[in-house]
Amino acid sequence: IKEVQLLKLRVEQLEAENKKIPQIEAEITSLKKENKQLKERLSRYETPKNSNNSSIPPSKDENRPVRRSLREKSSRKPGGQEGHKGTTLQMIDNPDKIEVLVSDYCQCCGNDLREVATRFVSRRQVVDLPEIKPIYTEYQCFSRKCSCGHEQVVDYPSHVTNHIQYGPTVEAAVGYYSVYQYLPYKRMSELFLHLYNLPISEGSIGNMLKRLGERVQPVYDSIQNAVAISKTAVGGDESGAKVNGKKFWAWIWQTVML
Repeated sequence: IKEVQLLKLRVEQLEAENKKIPQIEAEITSLKKENKQLKERLSRYETPKNSNNSSIPPSKDENRPVRRSLREKSSRKPGGQEGHKGTTLQMIDNPDKIEVLVSDYCQCCGNDLREVATRFVSRRQVVDLPEIKPIYTEYQCFSRKCSCGHEQVVDYPSHVTNHIQYGPTVEAAVGYYSVYQYLPYKRMSELFLHLYNLPISEGSIGNMLKRLGERVQPVYDSIQNAVAISKTAVGGDESGAKVNGKKFWAWIWQTVML
């Protein structure tokens, strides 16, 4: 009898709990809906993902600022202005080479025109570059023996210091391509080979730039000193660059005059 009473009591408890299930499910549904609404409200105040806080590229940033030129609008029309000197390719009056074009026979009847006087009609010019090739200058040293018995040997020019070397024009070109055109050593070496038919190693390029740097050091020092003692405002900026895998900074200082 006691066990029957316990079972009856358990059944009553289960029935009571089952009656609560619909209410619990309704509360869960309501809480889910409320949670979704709260997330939507919270997302409005959270910082959205952009290129600064995620891997999103800058082009995908929302409301990214539109870059505008700092230049003020002008009333001038686009293109060349009145009085502006153009850079159109012009013919010259003293060409290096002239090709005379004249026909010896009449294309209409076939008559011989070689004895007929010519009349100038028009001219055209083609501007081209000459074949570029290195110039090798050999210095041959001779001696002369004097009657006194001394053998006189002339010295080489002061700039000729090695058995074979590059000339000053090559060094100037290396400096120009490196400092002004920003060509790396490898590409510069390829340029000299392909364009000038002149082989030059990356090591030689580095040595040339080192020597050029030593030559212009006095000028650099004078400019640095002039900037330091300048009585006008001095502006500064830096640019970062990788040198042999390490971060280096190139500082630029300038004044109104320098």
